[in-house]
Parts: sequence; structure tokens; C-alpha cells
Amino acid sequence: MKSNQPIHCPGCKAKLDVAVDEENPFVRCAQCGLVFQLSNLPHKPIHQIRAHEHLDHADSKERTDGRSRFSPRLIVVILIIAFIAVRYGRPWRETATRSNRAHAIWSSLNADVELDDDGEVVAITAHPSEDTHHILVFATMHHQLRRLSLKDTSTKDEYLRFGRGRWQLEILDLANTQITDEAFETITTHRMLKSLNLKNTATTDAGIAQIENLRRLEELGVSGTQISDEAMSIVGKNHKLKKLYLGHTAVTDEGLAKLQHLRQLEILNLRGTLITDQGLQHLRGLTKLKLLYLGETQITDAGINSLNGLSALEGVNVHQTKITNRGAERLESMLPRAMVIHEEP
Repeated sequence: MKSNQPIHCPGCKAKLDVAVDEENPFVRCAQCGLVFQLSNLPHKPIHQIRAHEHLDHADSKERTDGRSRFSPRLIVVILIIAFIAVRYGRPWRETATRSNRAHAIWSSLNADVELDDDGEVVAITAHPSEDTHHILVFATMHHQLRRLSLKDTSTKDEYLRFGRGRWQLEILDLANTQITDEAFETITTHRMLKSLNLKNTATTDAGIAQIENLRRLEELGVSGTQISDEAMSIVGKNHKLKKLYLGHTAVTDEGLAKLQHLRQLEILNLRGTLITDQGLQHLRGLTKLKLLYLGETQITDAGINSLNGLSALEGVNVHQTKITNRGAERLESMLPRAMVIHEEP
């Protein structure tokens, strides 16, 4: 039913001359754009809606009937999200808090750490030049420790005893520390070791003699130590070795002969050793070699033929040797995949 009667806008108070329809009692003001429901119609509450908002009569009727605007499916989704937030939100926050706390503690000890998903310390790297006594004492509480780097620190033999039988070490870096052969009593208790770096330490043949039981070793660094051919008898028995660093040691052709059965070797550093052309023949069976360092040795053009057949080589360093430019060119032609680093003396 429609009727004409004067109506005033509740917003701007302007007088509106419109037809009133009891079935659709909504009016828009021509002056201010306000949409409102007439108040003089029975059983209809007043609603004011801005002109830029979408007005759906059916939706409005649903709201006046008091029915929910949320579908059952949406409510289920909301409940699931709430459950996940309560159930898993706290562990996430606790893990983050634990991680931040651990990093802060180890930072105060002048060390960096790596944590696993459970917040357990699995790797510790001491800052250079640090006295690691307090670091290793604190590390005894972390039985999941797998990687320990004390490189370039003042670590002594007795410090390592704190971790005896406590860790699951796979990587141990002791390069440029103050350890001696006495440290091997502790080192050899870590039977899961895969990588051991002893570069520039006071290690001798007597120390290396104790690593025979480290059957999982894949990487051994003894460059700059006091070892000789005698130690190669033990090293040559570690058939899983893939990386071996013997640079600047007293190893000769005789010691090199003891390594000819290390068929898994991929990297071999003989830089600055006492090997000659005769020793190179012992490398012929190491067909998996990718990098070979022969710099600062006494090898000449005559020894080049011993490297023929090492087709996996990607790099050969013959810098500061007696190999000539012509010999280096011949080496490049024999090993087309390898980069040959050479400078004629």
C-alpha cells in the first residue's frame, strides 16, 4: 500500500516528498544520501544505512529476524583455527623463546650455536682466539652435539676431556689449536666422527696411530703437522676417506705408496710435501679424484704421464713445481675436464 506524506530526513532534516510503501519502507534522502527506514510503520525498528553501502532488502529482513549471518561451515572453520592456535601456538612460542635464550647464552660465552627442531644444541663454533675452557664445560650438558669447531682458539688437551663420551660428534675442527698427541685419547672416543681437522697442530705419527678405530672418517686434515710416512700406514687403512689434506708435511713417495688403496678419495692435498715424479705413479688407481694439489713439490714434466687416466679430475694445482709451460699444456690435453693451475718457475 502506498501513500504520500511529508517526511523529514533524520540526518539533514530536509523535507522529503516521497511515496510511502509499507512493503518496502526504505527512503533515500536526495540531499545527504542517507537511507533510512520509516519509523511510523508498525513493528519495524529504525535502521540507518549509508548510501555507499550495499542495501539488500532480503539481508535486512534476515537481520531483523535475529538470524546469524555466519554459516555453519564458517563456524566450523573458525573453531578449527582456534584449536590450532591454542594447541600449537604455545609450543612454537616456547621453541622460539628457547632458541633466543640459547643464542644469547652462547653469545655471552663467545660462541655461536645451531639448534635442531627440538631446541637441542647440535653445533658449536667458538670465536677465534678464545679460551674455550668455559665453552667446553658448558657444552657437556648437550648430549646431541654433532659439530664442534674450536678452530683458531687456545684449546688445550685437557679441555677436550670434558666431552669424553658425552657427545655424538661427527665433525671436529681443532685446526690451529694447542692440542698435542695427548688429545687423541679423547678424540678417539668419538667413534662417529666423519671429519677431523688437525691442521697446524703439534700432532705427530704417534697421535695419528690412535685413529685407526675411527672407521667412519671421510675427511682428515693434517696439513702443517709433524707427521711423516709412518702415519700413512694408519691413514691408508681408512678406506672411507674422501678428503685428505697432507700439505706441508714430511710425507714422501714411500708414504704416498701407502695411500694407493684409498679408492674413494676425491680431494688429495700434497702441496709442499717431499714427493717426486716416482711417487705420482701411486695415484693411478685413485680414479675418483676431483681435486689434486701438487704445488710446491719437486715433480717435473716426466711425472705427468702418471696422471693420465684420472678422468674425474676437475682441478690440478702444479704451481711452483718444476713442470714447464709445455708440460702444463700436455697435462691439459690429457685431462680436458681439469683446470690446470701452473706458473713456470
